[in-house]
Amino acid sequence: MRRNLFSAIVLFGLATGLLILPACQRSQVESLKAQVQALEAEGAGLKKQIEEKTRALVLAQDEISGFPATLPASREAAAGDSHWQISLEFLLSRGLGEEEARAILGRTQISPFLLVGQKVWNYYSDGELLTGVTQGSAPISAAAMARQEARKNADELAGLEKALTASRDEITELKASLAGKEKEAAVLQARADQIPGLESAAADLRSRIQGLELTLNSVQYLAGSKASLKDAGKVRGSFLNLCGTRIADVTAGDFTSRLDLRASTVIELKAADLGLEAIRTVEIIPWRFVEGREYRVDIGAGGKTARISLLDASRFVQAQIVLMAK
Repeated sequence: MRRNLFSAIVLFGLATGLLILPACQRSQVESLKAQVQALEAEGAGLKKQIEEKTRALVLAQDEISGFPATLPASREAAAGDSHWQISLEFLLSRGLGEEEARAILGRTQISPFLLVGQKVWNYYSDGELLTGVTQGSAPISAAAMARQEARKNADELAGLEKALTASRDEITELKASLAGKEKEAAVLQARADQIPGLESAAADLRSRIQGLELTLNSVQYLAGSKASLKDAGKVRGSFLNLCGTRIADVTAGDFTSRLDLRASTVIELKAADLGLEAIRTVEIIPWRFVEGREYRVDIGAGGKTARISLLDASRFVQAQIVLMAK
């Protein structure tokens, strides 16, 4: 207000003075008047800049006061923790539903490695999750673990490539040695064409080997009641029953049950499965297997079950026996 009053007085004085001042002095007055107006304009501009700076400072203070709430959250990993689980719990704590949180994690890079003491950092904003793992108090960082795993995979890959190169070199040598022999070359080419399927063939071979090992370490048996076995013609009595019951019309296909002697030496029978109300005893045919020395029969649950324990398992390896229940 004082500045405006002063400016008005000066301008009034200049205006009245112009009437009596000579022409040269009147020019100087006009110059001073222009300078005063320029100073006033500059002062107004400075005042506007000060007001804008003040507003910007207030906004910056507001942003700074809210900044700590936007800092990433960290959590030190404990035993059993995973990067995925810690980040999931973080998103849930921010009010997200589990389905939405899992969807966000599905498009976020998560470290598969996490040691006790490592720190997991999470920051969430506008539907996006920023997350990472630092070493913390752990003896090694996640990045170092990843590098170790990468080196291990690289070494394995190099070994596989070396083996593949050796296989290719071998094929090349075989082709060279069989040059000029159309039949051998055709067989070699057929083998080369089968390379992509060798893994499948190897898997089948392993399965067959396992089957053979099972056969070599198993006992096959046919179980049934004495009456049902006789009716089916699988067993028959001897003359005057001097030699007991013998195996009759039994083929390899009849021995449908198998016991892997590497895993167990006990065969369990149930009376209901054999069409009996109760089992009194179980005999093993052929008679070369001696009860009490090579096997033992235990009747349980009032005859509802029977356990045949093979005491000398080596005697039953690859054997085919009939278990006749009475």
